[in-house]
Amino acid sequence: MNVAFKRLALVGLILFGLVLPASAAVLPAEQGQTLLNGTASALAGTATVTLTGIGGLRVHIYYIRAVCSTGTATLTVTDGATARMAPPVGTTAFVYQSQHVAWTGNVGNTVTVALSSCGGGNTGTVDVQADVF
Repeated sequence: MNVAFKRLALVGLILFGLVLPASAAVLPAEQGQTLLNGTASALAGTATVTLTGIGGLRVHIYYIRAVCSTGTATLTVTDGATARMAPPVGTTAFVYQSQHVAWTGNVGNTVTVALSSCGGGNTGTVDVQADVF
């Protein structure tokens, strides 16, 4: 194929909008029909969101935000009886947001997202966006 024809073909593709981007953007999947979104706050106690598992299905977490009004705490994500994530949390919010694939629990397990006490008289808040399918 000659160079002039290749150029003409490329110009035609550009004019008609048929050129694909070098890399297609990958977007997070939309939530399924069984939503498990939740929020919890606690004053001097543990703020817990429980994501109840369903037999044969998996819990998927897309977003977690945890913050202490003052003080520090630990956020623990438990899959069944196994702790899977335990980052520290302070007055600057800890945020987990899936970019491509949700954090996924084991089949049938209930997943808990618990923010330990931020200290006496301090409020801890945890927000979770999740579903099960």
